[in-house]
Amino acid sequence: MPKLNSTGVYVATRGYPMLSVFARRTNPELFKYWDGKTQTAPKGEGTEASPYLISNGAELAYIIANGGGADKYYKLTADIYLNELGKINWATGEANDGYTPNVWNFENAAFEGNINGNGYVVYGLYFKTTNDASAFGYYGIGLIPRVNLGASVTINSLGVDYAYLSGVNGASAFVGSAGATSGGDDISSKANVTIDKCYAGANVTIMGHDIGAFRGTTYGSVTTITNSYSLATLEDVVSRGFVGNLWGATVVVENSFNANGPIANESWLWTDVG
Repeated sequence: MPKLNSTGVYVATRGYPMLSVFARRTNPELFKYWDGKTQTAPKGEGTEASPYLISNGAELAYIIANGGGADKYYKLTADIYLNELGKINWATGEANDGYTPNVWNFENAAFEGNINGNGYVVYGLYFKTTNDASAFGYYGIGLIPRVNLGASVTINSLGVDYAYLSGVNGASAFVGSAGATSGGDDISSKANVTIDKCYAGANVTIMGHDIGAFRGTTYGSVTTITNSYSLATLEDVVSRGFVGNLWGATVVVENSFNANGPIANESWLWTDVG
């Protein structure tokens, strides 16, 4: 593990260091499970001074489905529960008899904007498909499925835990895909992904092709990850790590660690820093 600058960022535990911005919340009476369908517009003005306030899965689903906005700001005010955590095996994706998982079914939906997790966690992110994960294409599955060329996403102080994402080309707990949608696209206008003080928890499993804990596949992006860590399990046929492949990408990682893999698979290293 790299040496971390712990001052004001990490706290020591018996296991891996944890980010100090996150508090423990264990009162089950506060759990509000998403029904898998409802989308509700959040309150707020969407400005930095008065952001849209997200308190449940329906409001989170609404902002992802509607794409956000370049100058819009979002802030969580509670932990988000997208599924009942005890009803799914988060290592295999298998659900208990009689339970149908709520699928985060926003495959390849584009999003831009600024998300302040405010020290809260998104639990129960789930997507499972039998599609051929080796098929060529820049797809995206994740909390934010994709960020288009010329668009930007900033995420800070947000955790993702108890998640299962499987069977796609481009998957991540945070941003599934960033940049171009095909190999022939002009990537002079980059997609920008900035992540600070975030983590992917030990109960996160991601499977597929070109996957990462924080950003999956890319072709033309700038990704900056600071003060963040991953305890997730990633199983990939090609590349895995903090980020997936590095095609046409610039990646900066500082004061961060990945407990179960590299920052990226260097055999797929092709960076464009111009």
